[in-house]
Amino acid sequence: MTNIFEAFISGVAAFTATNLDDLFLLILYFSRANNEPRRERHIILGQYLGFSILVVISMLGYLGSLLIPRQYVGLLGILPVLLGIRELLSVRRAKEQNEQKGEADGISLTPPGIFRSKWLNWVNVEVASIATVTIANGSDNLAVYTPLFAAGRATQMVIIIVVLLLMVRVWCFIADWLAENPVTAGPLRRYGRLLMPFVLMGIGVTILIESEALRLFIR
Repeated sequence: MTNIFEAFISGVAAFTATNLDDLFLLILYFSRANNEPRRERHIILGQYLGFSILVVISMLGYLGSLLIPRQYVGLLGILPVLLGIRELLSVRRAKEQNEQKGEADGISLTPPGIFRSKWLNWVNVEVASIATVTIANGSDNLAVYTPLFAAGRATQMVIIIVVLLLMVRVWCFIADWLAENPVTAGPLRRYGRLLMPFVLMGIGVTILIESEALRLFIR
């Protein structure tokens, strides 16, 4: 029983420590979904998809050695930068065209052309873009989850994984609540669209720097 409790606490602590920046992003996503169930489902699915991939990679690290070097994972930081640039151009176009308020407030998570190949037509672009940002921002998750899995027994690893997946839903609930709260919803919907490009680009640049991915190009 003690081991189960310790695994539970470890899972909650590890998730919280590695996903505070994701919580802020989720708040922005939900604030721009305008309470539309379809878009909110896409946000949750995208978060689960990206996070599940991070967990699988961490499990590979537990089963052997981490197959993907941290620097190469860090290269995914380029993708949030591209998404941020696209969002910034979208905001600029919306301002120039003086779009109607309903359209301006709508969520625009369609990723750049790299996601529009024919073999990805079956993937919802909103889900794919959110999952991509989650994975790209996951170097700290890999750094924490891999040794955490390796430190315990298989039973503890299973408990931790279940806790991590449950925490994804808790994070989405908190973000959705904050996005709809009367105190925070107004400012988020007014400024969320303007903040999103810079948040995405900031995350991307931080990933590239902290993962030392830039050293792959500087010899």
